[in-house]
This record gives sequence, structure tokens and C-alpha cells, in this order.
Amino acid sequence: MAINLKFNVLGIPLKEEYINQILDLCDESFSNDREWLCSFFNLKPEELYLALLKRYIESCEKITHIRAGSVQENIHTQLINTLASAKRCYSFGEYLACIELSALHGEMLANYLCITSKDILNDVIDTMGEKDSEHIRNTKDKHAIYISNELMQPVRIRWLLKGAVIDNDDKVALNEVHQLRIKYFHRWSTKSHKGKEDALNALGKITRVSSKFLELMGDSPQHTNVNNVKRIRDYMDLIGDS
Repeated sequence: MAINLKFNVLGIPLKEEYINQILDLCDESFSNDREWLCSFFNLKPEELYLALLKRYIESCEKITHIRAGSVQENIHTQLINTLASAKRCYSFGEYLACIELSALHGEMLANYLCITSKDILNDVIDTMGEKDSEHIRNTKDKHAIYISNELMQPVRIRWLLKGAVIDNDDKVALNEVHQLRIKYFHRWSTKSHKGKEDALNALGKITRVSSKFLELMGDSPQHTNVNNVKRIRDYMDLIGDS
């Protein structure tokens, strides 16, 4: 089963010292970078601007890059593109949208890990707390018990930790991004003056976790990340989607 991949799915790394050359449309030495950025933002070269690229660089310096990611339809749409959209929102100064999409990506990632770790997770249901075990059983689909949009994110995270699919650092990061979403979108009195800082932190935390499970490149360009490639194959086998 072939696994197709795409490089620099979260955009190319960029340094501030090159911004002027990117924006100078007569400078052909940065034409490839300019083309990458235009494709990432879906803008024409003349529509790129200074503040956009400065915020883009801020996000580049904070996130964990994914050098190569899957273009399998569901994974690309639900996971890769959601994360890239969060980075675009930050670059455009839409900080609340960045937080929302980062948290949405966290939910999609947790669900993906539940799907691809179903055997491990099913074995540990009885070792969960009573409320979590009951919640998991009540939201099972009889045809695909490992997939449930109704499963609450904190329960997904505790379940993945119990099954040792994620570690404690992953748990903390996923929970913090989830709590940021609650802070900004479920409380009327929340002030947004820290929106930029929180958005950047959300991107940093969520990409650190995501890269562990979505990065397909190994330690060198000649090698792939065997575990993550296997996870994609398991997903495609389970879902029947190629």
C-alpha cells in the first residue's frame, strides 16, 4: 500500500532577514520561497505584506515543523490542513481563530490516535476510572467502537495516556490547548488581550505533539518514520480509504 507524502506541509521555514527580498518581486533569488509562501497563503506575490510575513516567522520559530506529511485524504483534510490553517490564522492576526483551530486539531489528532490504537485502548477500558469507562462504553459505535465524535476530549486524552499511546507531556499539552479553547469560547467575560500570546503557545504545544505522530520523514531524507507510516497504513486498513 503506497503512502504518498507532501513536504513542508506547515509552510517553509523563513528568517526575518529575508523578508525584504521576498517582498521585492524583482528579486529572483527568492522566487522559489515566494512561490511556496503564495501557495501556502493562497495569495498572489503582490498580495504578500510585511506584517503577515513577520507573524509567519514568529509562528515558524515556535512550532515543531512537520517536514513531510501524508496526503491521504482524511488525514490531510482533518489533521494536516487544520493545523496549517491554524498557522495561517496566526499569520493573518486572527488569534482567536488560531486557538480554535489548534484545539480542533487536538481533538482530531486524539480521535485519529484512538482509531489507530483501538486494540490497545480496548484492552485498558476496564482499568479506567468508573466514570470514564462508562462514558467510553456509552459512546461506542457497535460497528466501530474505537470511533466516536461524542467522546469528550479529556476522556480521549486520559484513555490514550492509560494505553501509553501518548506520554504525560503529550497529555499536558493537549489538555492545555483544550482549556484555552474553553477559556476563549465558553466564557463570556474572557478578555482577549493575551490572544496573540495564547495563540502562539497553542501552536507550539499542539505541533510538538502532532509532529510525533504525523511526521513521516525519519532521521535522514533517505529514511521514513516507520511507526507513523505504519499508523497511516493501519488507519487506511480500518477505514477502507486509500
